[in-house]
Amino acid sequence: MPATTPGAGSFPLSLADIAMLQGAGFKGADNLFNLYKYANDGVKRDAGAYYVDPMTGQQKYFPKLGEGQTVGRDGTVSMAPGYAASNASSKGLETQAVEAAKYPFAVSADRARQTTSAALDTQPVIGSDGNTYYTPRLNVATGGAGPLGGAGGMGGPEGSGGASGAPGGFMASRNPITQQSAIALNDNFIKNTYQPTIDAGRVASDLDANIQALRSVDIKTGWGTEAKASAASVLAGLGISKGNADLYAGNAQRFQSIAMDKLMTTLQAQKGMQTEGDADRAKQTFVSLKNTPEANAFVMDFAQAKTNMDRRRAQYYEQALPLAQKEGDLTKINRQWAKIQGSIWADPVLQRWGK
Repeated sequence: MPATTPGAGSFPLSLADIAMLQGAGFKGADNLFNLYKYANDGVKRDAGAYYVDPMTGQQKYFPKLGEGQTVGRDGTVSMAPGYAASNASSKGLETQAVEAAKYPFAVSADRARQTTSAALDTQPVIGSDGNTYYTPRLNVATGGAGPLGGAGGMGGPEGSGGASGAPGGFMASRNPITQQSAIALNDNFIKNTYQPTIDAGRVASDLDANIQALRSVDIKTGWGTEAKASAASVLAGLGISKGNADLYAGNAQRFQSIAMDKLMTTLQAQKGMQTEGDADRAKQTFVSLKNTPEANAFVMDFAQAKTNMDRRRAQYYEQALPLAQKEGDLTKINRQWAKIQGSIWADPVLQRWGK
């Protein structure tokens, strides 16, 4: 037997002692080894169960421990020293790594969501023209608002989609100052331009019969009562008061001079380089024919061309009015007409006086 004396509470032999005995051929060495393991490892107890101590007869409970917990000598349960801090550090590093990996995707997904939402959401924006327009919030955030455009109304090149410089979108409300100004201009146009033009077209239709009657008058044979009556009606149709029309119609040359002067004055009142040139050309032609039998024919042809233009203008204004009303600018009719009216000398009735 070994000379060493084991400490209290430990198996009397050490593992080295048992190995030596086994090497010497001691037959009970294997049993000693089992006793050694039992003394050092103890008996396995299942957690969460009650057992009776065979030495004392006392009932003991073996608690079910969680991860990182331990049982002290007095049976109290506590966390293993350093476990909580170590575990928290490990979890924190794991969370940091996961969030860092998700960050680019999360940012991209959130941006796509907000961009889609902003593109579908509209808000009122005041344009450079002072009007308020509904435009996508995305345009406001990215500065993508652009000027409105649109196809020109009434066959013209002017845009009808909106005011220049206004953000793209539907108009929510108009600039009060602009609106008041537009109302005043439209009212003035209806009163001083549109209605007189329609009236002139109606008078032009009535004037045709009197012009045709005067065409048949032979100046050489005299200026009779019938001719005077037709001449007075023509002058009245050109805008001369009835009393003066009757007075001026008493003489053929007087009638021609007054009628020609009135025609040129009316033509020049329409303004523009084209009409001014037409009036000057008419005056020169009339002067070259004055006091000749052809003078009356020229006056009648020129009056006929003027009535044709008045009827054509009245028809255009009537057809253009609904389109201009949709755009809110009635004065546009004047600008469009100035582009297409052409020269009065383009009328076929004046072609024989071309030279």
